[in-house]
Amino acid sequence: MTTAAATYRVAEGWMNFSQAAEVLLVDDTTIGRNLAVLDLSHEVEQVGRHEKRLSPRAVLALAEHFKKVPLSEVGGAIVNHAEAQTTPERVSEIEAEVQAFIDALPKAAPKPKLQEAHERFLSRAKELVSGDVYRELEKAYRTTHRDR
Repeated sequence: MTTAAATYRVAEGWMNFSQAAEVLLVDDTTIGRNLAVLDLSHEVEQVGRHEKRLSPRAVLALAEHFKKVPLSEVGGAIVNHAEAQTTPERVSEIEAEVQAFIDALPKAAPKPKLQEAHERFLSRAKELVSGDVYRELEKAYRTTHRDR
C-alpha cells in the first residue's frame, strides 16, 4: 500500500476546505488562516496533488471558533457528507469522532432561575438610576413580570 493510498483512507469521508467553508459560512482562505492559529494543522491531510481534507475534529473546532453555525448543524453536515462519500463503517467512525468532540466540550453553566434574573436586573437598575426613576421602573417591572 502506498502512502497516498493510506492517506486517502485516513481522510476518506472528510470535507475539503471548500466544503467545510460552505458549512461554516466562511471563505475557504479563512479556514487556512485559522488552522495554525487554532493549532489544527495536524488535523489536515493532503489527498492527491491539489486537495486537502479536514478531520471532523478540525471542522468542529473551526465551527466553535467562528460561532456562525451551531455545532449540532455542523456535526450533522459532517455526517451527511461522509454518508455520501464513504462506507457505512467509515461513517460510524466519523459519527463517533463528532460525538466525542461534542461530549468533550465544557458543559454550559445552568441558567439562573428566572426570579434570580429579575432580582439581578432590578439590583443593577438601582445602581444606574436615581431613586424616583428607580421606584417607577421597579413598580412597572414587577407589575409586568408578576407571574413569571
